[in-house]
Amino acid sequence: MHRLISRRVGISEESPMTGTLRWLMAAVIALAAGGAPAHLAAGAQAAGCPALNGQVLTHQSDILTAETWAGDGTVHRIAFGITVRPGGSLTLAPCAVVKVNAGLVLTVTGTPAAPAKLVSRGTAARPVLVTSAVAGQPWGMWRGLTAESTFDLSYTTFENGGKGSARGAALSVRAGGPPESATVRVLKVDHLVIKDSVGTGLVMESAAAFTADSTELTVTGGGSSVLGGDYAIEISPIAAGTLPTLHVSGNAHDAIRIAGGSLYISRDLTLKNLGVPYYFVFDRVRVTDMAGTTPTLTIEAGVELRFDDYLQVGMFNKGVTNQPGKVIAVGTATKPIVFTSSKATRAAGDWPGVYLLNAAGSRLEHVRIEYAGGPNGISSSNCKPAGSTDAAALFIAPGDAYLPAAGDFTAVTIANSKSHGINAMWTAAGAGPDLTPAFSFQAINGCRQTRNRMTNGCVPSVGCLVPDGGSTPAAVSGLTPTVLVPVATTTPKTLPPPASTNGVLTRPVPSSTFSSSTVTFEWTAGSGSGATSYWLDVGTAAGQGNIAASGAVAELYFTASGLPTNGNPVHVQLWTFRDGAWQAPYRYAYTAGTLAVGGLIAPVPGSRLASGTVTFTWTAVAGATNYWLDVGTSAGQGNIAASGAITATSLAVSGIPTNGSTVHAQVWSFVGGVWLSPVRFTYIAAGP
Repeated sequence: MHRLISRRVGISEESPMTGTLRWLMAAVIALAAGGAPAHLAAGAQAAGCPALNGQVLTHQSDILTAETWAGDGTVHRIAFGITVRPGGSLTLAPCAVVKVNAGLVLTVTGTPAAPAKLVSRGTAARPVLVTSAVAGQPWGMWRGLTAESTFDLSYTTFENGGKGSARGAALSVRAGGPPESATVRVLKVDHLVIKDSVGTGLVMESAAAFTADSTELTVTGGGSSVLGGDYAIEISPIAAGTLPTLHVSGNAHDAIRIAGGSLYISRDLTLKNLGVPYYFVFDRVRVTDMAGTTPTLTIEAGVELRFDDYLQVGMFNKGVTNQPGKVIAVGTATKPIVFTSSKATRAAGDWPGVYLLNAAGSRLEHVRIEYAGGPNGISSSNCKPAGSTDAAALFIAPGDAYLPAAGDFTAVTIANSKSHGINAMWTAAGAGPDLTPAFSFQAINGCRQTRNRMTNGCVPSVGCLVPDGGSTPAAVSGLTPTVLVPVATTTPKTLPPPASTNGVLTRPVPSSTFSSSTVTFEWTAGSGSGATSYWLDVGTAAGQGNIAASGAVAELYFTASGLPTNGNPVHVQLWTFRDGAWQAPYRYAYTAGTLAVGGLIAPVPGSRLASGTVTFTWTAVAGATNYWLDVGTSAGQGNIAASGAITATSLAVSGIPTNGSTVHAQVWSFVGGVWLSPVRFTYIAAGP
C-alpha cells in the first residue's frame, strides 16, 4: 500500500488562493472556450473547486496498485521521487492540487504484462494543478519510460517544472519505438497547459505520440536549458504528425523541435499548420524507406520549416539502391509554405537546400526556399558553369534517378541563395526541361538553372541553362580551379612577393595548428587591376580541394567545415581572378587539430558479444558534459537502443539480437555546446 503522511499546517501557509491557482482556473475556462491563457483577465476563478483547507498529504512511496489523490481542498505534496510501478495507476481527481519539492521526479514505468498509467481528471470548471512546493524552486519532471507507460491529462496545468531534466522539460515521455517509422500513442491531452518550464515544456522521444483524440495543448513561458532545451516542444519525426491544436507563446524559441537519431521519414507524414514553425535539428532529413515503400511527406499550406542541413527526398544508387520518396508541399498565395534557415540572424548559404533525388510524383506549389545554397557535399558530372559547385537552393536528381517535369512546380520562389537557384543534375537527351518559368528568383548568386548533363556529354558547352543576368560563373574564364593535378611533393608555404597583386591568406596564421574542425579563412584583397574573384581550396594534399572548395567568391573570407581532427597536415591554396584569368595559386600548409572523442573500450570493438544484454563502456572526453550512445542494426542507427543525453560513461543495453549479425554502436560527445561527430564501432552479435 502507498504510504501517506499527513500533517496540519497553518492557514497562512496553504489556505489563501495563490496567484498560480487563480491563473490556472482562469486558463482552463478560457481554453474550454477555445482561447489561450494569454488573453485572460487577471483574478478569474473556477467556481467548482473548494478552497484549500490547510491539510497537506505528503507522498514519498512508490505506487504499486490503483491510487487516487482527492481534490477536496487538500494539497498533495511529493517529498521524494515516486515511481508508478508496473500494474500501478495514479489518478488525480478534479480540483487536485499537487506540489512537488525542488528537482523531484515522478516516473511511470509499465511493462507489456503490467502497464502503468497516470490519469488527471480535471474539468473546465474543476482543473488540476501541478506546481512547485516552494516558490522559486522548480520541481523536476513527470516522465514515462516505456510504450506501456501512458498519460491521460485533462484540464491540467504543469508549472515551474524541468529542473535537472535533460532539456529542462516538465513532461517527458518515451515509447521505445523507431522514430523514423512509428507512432506509439502514449499521451492523451485535453486542455493541457505547460507553463514556465526551465527549458523545453514537453519532450517526446523514441516514437512517443499523441492519441488521435488529443486536443488543446498550451506551452508558454519556457526558458533555455542545455542540449537544445529551449524549444516549446520536442518530438520524433513521424510522431510530429500526431500533434494536436497548439497555443505556443513566450518560450525561448516558439517552435517544434524535430529530433531523434538520424532524421529519416520512412512512413507517410503530414505536417499540419499549427501556427508554430517546425525545426529539424542538426542532421539531414531523408524522406525514404529502406524497406521499399514510398513514403510521402505532405506539408499543409502556411507551414514554416527550419533546417540545419538539407531535405532529401528519395535515395538512388544505380544498380544498388532505388528507394523513392515524395514531398507534396502545396501552399496558397496567402499561405505559402516556407523552407528556411534555423539561424536567428539569417544569411544566404545558412543551409544547403532541398534535394529532390528520387522524387517522382513530388509537387511544390506556392513554396518559398530561402537562405539556402550552402555546401551540400555533392559532386555531380552535370554541365554547370566551369568553376562552380553543385550548391544550390534546389538541387535535383543526379544521373537518371528522376527527371522532373515543369508541371511539378508552380509559383515557387527561391530567395537569397548563396549559389545557384536550381542545379539540374539529371541526364537527358537534350538540355532541359527548363523549370524556371514556374519560379521567381530573388538575390541568387549563380544560374537560375544550370545545364543538365546530356547523353552525348556537355555539348555544346557548360554553363547556365538560364542565367540570372549580370555576372555568372560562366563568365569566369581562364584557368579553372576544378581541374587541378596533385603536386608530387608537399609545398609547405609559397609566399608571394612583397608587392603582390593577388590575395594573401592572413588568418589563420600560415603554418599554425587548427583549433576546430570548422575554420574561417581570411585574405587580403588583390591589388592588381580587375581582381574580382577568389577561390580557396582545402585538401589533404597540396593542390587538392577534397575537403572544401569555396567556388568563385567575391568576399575576402570563406568558412570551411568538416576539417580533420587527427593532427595530420592540411593544405590550402588561394587563387585570385584578375586581368581576365585565374592566377597561379599561393599555397599554405597547416596542421589539423586533435579533438578527443569518446572511444568504446568495452566490449572490445570488433569482438563477438556474449549475450543479448551488454554494458557498453567508453572513455571520458575532456570538457564533455554529456554523451549519447546509439546501438543499431546498421551504421548510424539507434533502433536497438538510444541513451539520450547522459553524463555516465557506460550504459547497459538489452534487446540486442543473438543471431550472429553485425551490431553497430556509436558514441557522441557534447563539448563546448555542440555534439561532436560520433565515433562508430561494430560487433558480432551472440549466437550462430
